[in-house]
Amino acid sequence: MGSTNQLGTVVLPVNSGENQELLRPVITGNSEPLKCLATRWNAAFTRLTITYSMGAALLHVTVQSVASATGFQVELAADQPGITSVDMGNWEDSLDTKPIPVPYYMVMSGMRAASPNLLIPGGTGVRHEPQR
Repeated sequence: MGSTNQLGTVVLPVNSGENQELLRPVITGNSEPLKCLATRWNAAFTRLTITYSMGAALLHVTVQSVASATGFQVELAADQPGITSVDMGNWEDSLDTKPIPVPYYMVMSGMRAASPNLLIPGGTGVRHEPQR
């Protein structure tokens, strides 16, 4: 509470009992900054109602989320006009994709390797291909 133009923080619980911050969405209004006055979750913790002041007006924004095995969806609704944009922001730097070394395996016709890690002179490795 007390934040300006913030929609909250999207976190992912991790095994250590802590939360990994994923996103910090920003919400903007059409006339003045949105100042958070109060928040309230429903009994199932699937819908959050945020009360903002926008100048002299009060604006109630409902945020409902649905998680699945492949991701999550968020639906926003306001009780009156005034929201001009919602920016979900960028992933935290620690969650960006990172290159990992992948060995290059040469496949030589007619040669079978007992181990996929067999090294041969002039090459970096041989990959075992199943017979067809």
